[in-house]
Amino acid sequence: MASLLVLSLGAPTALAQGWPAQQSETWTPPPPNPAAAPDAPAEPPPSPTPVAPGPTLPATATASAAPAQEPEATEDEDEDEDEDEDEDEDADEAPHSGFAFGSYGRVVAASDLQGAMGSDADIVAHGPRIDESVYAELELRREDDLPAGMHSRVVATLALGGPFFHLDGQFDESIAVRNLFAEVESVLTHGLRLWAGSRMVRGDDIYLLDFWPLDNLNTIGGGAAYDSGDHVSVELTFGLARPNDPFQHQTTTTISPSGFLPSELVVLDRPRFVLAGKATAFPFGRAGDRAIKASLYGEGHFLSSGNRQLDGGGIEHLPSETGYVLGAQVGGWQVSNHGHLNLFFRYARGLAAFDPLGVPFRPGEAFSTDLAREIQLGLSGNYERGAFGLQLGAYYRNFRSASPGAFDGHRLAEGVVVARPMVWFGEQAGVAAEVSYQAMQTTRLDEVTGRPVRGGVTKLGLIPFVSPFGRGTYTRPQLRLIYSLTLRDADARRLYPVADPRSRRSAEHFLGIGAEWWFDSSSYAQ
Repeated sequence: MASLLVLSLGAPTALAQGWPAQQSETWTPPPPNPAAAPDAPAEPPPSPTPVAPGPTLPATATASAAPAQEPEATEDEDEDEDEDEDEDEDADEAPHSGFAFGSYGRVVAASDLQGAMGSDADIVAHGPRIDESVYAELELRREDDLPAGMHSRVVATLALGGPFFHLDGQFDESIAVRNLFAEVESVLTHGLRLWAGSRMVRGDDIYLLDFWPLDNLNTIGGGAAYDSGDHVSVELTFGLARPNDPFQHQTTTTISPSGFLPSELVVLDRPRFVLAGKATAFPFGRAGDRAIKASLYGEGHFLSSGNRQLDGGGIEHLPSETGYVLGAQVGGWQVSNHGHLNLFFRYARGLAAFDPLGVPFRPGEAFSTDLAREIQLGLSGNYERGAFGLQLGAYYRNFRSASPGAFDGHRLAEGVVVARPMVWFGEQAGVAAEVSYQAMQTTRLDEVTGRPVRGGVTKLGLIPFVSPFGRGTYTRPQLRLIYSLTLRDADARRLYPVADPRSRRSAEHFLGIGAEWWFDSSSYAQ
């Protein structure tokens, strides 16, 4: 397939590098989510401030200057003191339990400077997040220390999607359950974790693209993880996904054998089963100022056969489908400058080339997914030095669907590169600039030009911000003004319908005010 992409500079995340928090509410990533890189050691505590010596007593101090001698304790008082000490020791050894609250969120109000609201102007699947919409997660969990070194937690995370009531006046928000699971650590043996429920399972992310390029599962099921000391960790996840679509789930109504109301009959029920595994090695351990890691990742996807009813009558047979994912990640981090660099590779084949919560085919199509494949490359990086910081991110994706046609648009190549340098003025304020380029191309031919459908978009942004907890590219909360200028080439404008104003605009503005925060969330690396 003829695919052409010209990519520039880029940017991503540190969510999972395990940097020491700059304050209690700061968590530092990615990816992402999820099962991320283990925490790096905390920075050494600062040297204690020397205490100025007090006045020296004269060598010939009088008796009155000497400390008064305490009376000797009675036998009963000695017993009381011993009991108090025993109670203090028991209290120190007692297990800790309690509830905790965490959250991630971003809220933005923006204009396009032409009388309408500012909106996302991307033409690829994972564009820069500078003009992304509102989203929030609210997490409540219960943590308990148990005998024999075990630890349990029950996590419930609700997600809120916009628009919110204060904007549209509709007292009806979009709500989704992102996590609802229980987990036990150091069960059966030290370092073993078991969990069951509904959850996001994620690795490292590319922060500036809000994208997890290697492992990013939303599943209902269970899993296990084993942390073997300072050098090796392995994870296993298995679960189900069944989108409410006739490709996997279909119901109809039938006459009830008793009663007056019709009964619901399940015609098709075939959830996708996903099995995922990940092994990560830390050749030089996780302690120290610098560390590197290498991960191997794989998924298996399985979907049983079934029959579905067609709208015009008749039955369509749907064959069983399978697929797999093979991927790898190489990364490293340095604690002292909060730096990290991650490289990702992911190859998906067959059913696994499609999101488990998506549908491989459009209505009326029923090909096998065997021909489908997807290749993804990703990069994320971060560096801080004094009052300067730099975030980087990029990804490239080459996708071929299961359709056998060569010129039907079922083949796609796309990519993004983004960079966000920033500088602080003092400790709580700064300004960031962002530059990005994104491009896409398909095998479908443009009816006007006769060339493959393609497009390119450049974004330039400026973000003055206030960071009350001090410096740090990932220090939050952050209050910010956001300006982004989107420049579309002629091919990108032709991607929109003629009636869409964007088909006639080579430039589009986004000016807004927003806030972003995260703290104490189990969805992301701590």
